[in-house]
Amino acid sequence: AWLAAWAAKEHAYSFMMTTSDENPETEYAEANRMLRRHVEGLIVIPAANGVSRLTQPEFTSIPIVAIDRPIRGSHFSTVLVENKLGARMAVQHLIGHNHRHIAFLGLSDKLFTLNARRAAYVETMEQAGLVPEIYPNCATLQQTLDLLRSLQEAGRLPTALFIANHPVMQFVLHALQQLRIKVPETVALVGFDDFEMADLVQPTVTVVRQPREELGRVAAAILFACLQDSSSPFKAKRRVLPVELIVRRSCGCTP
Repeated sequence: AWLAAWAAKEHAYSFMMTTSDENPETEYAEANRMLRRHVEGLIVIPAANGVSRLTQPEFTSIPIVAIDRPIRGSHFSTVLVENKLGARMAVQHLIGHNHRHIAFLGLSDKLFTLNARRAAYVETMEQAGLVPEIYPNCATLQQTLDLLRSLQEAGRLPTALFIANHPVMQFVLHALQQLRIKVPETVALVGFDDFEMADLVQPTVTVVRQPREELGRVAAAILFACLQDSSSPFKAKRRVLPVELIVRRSCGCTP
């Protein structure tokens, strides 16, 4: 948000921000409110829980840039990251540590980003001759704790976990601590999303880092390019930004 505000100021524009709370009806209402205020463009993280209504005719008159998730059937420009490549790097790294029982833990099965990472996890596991094990709905600490406890008690605890995003990683770290499961000795971890303290908690956490600041910077650049060339029709652009594997200790490495 601060990057968008900075970019707006650089171009002598004012900036407004609101949230959809992942609700498409709230997203539609808030976007309509912006239109009534005569905004000239929108940068949107599309709501996850449902089909977006931003494809309706009233939104064809202004440039819109979607970040992190695309909106199908829209004329919007989109800025994404290499979700599949990042997931593939994470799983291959764990396989490189000779793990054969690697599970996928996700927040929701309704998120574009997590579904892309899940698909790449499945492909990578199957290409290595391994059996995918998917737990897509670790939406709370209690759900995550119950899952890991049940696997531990059944003697089916994976030797490694690929954690699909930062919120789930927080739940997993708390759950493993409560269950007294050692990382990486008993369970190795690699997550998608870097986060504050990832290099300070013990053990430090290996992650796929996505360029969050660059997402906002590129989205703002696309939007203001459209605003400055208002004489021509809006042309949808698609940018996919690179990710990188940040190796720390939770995977079993000693960097």
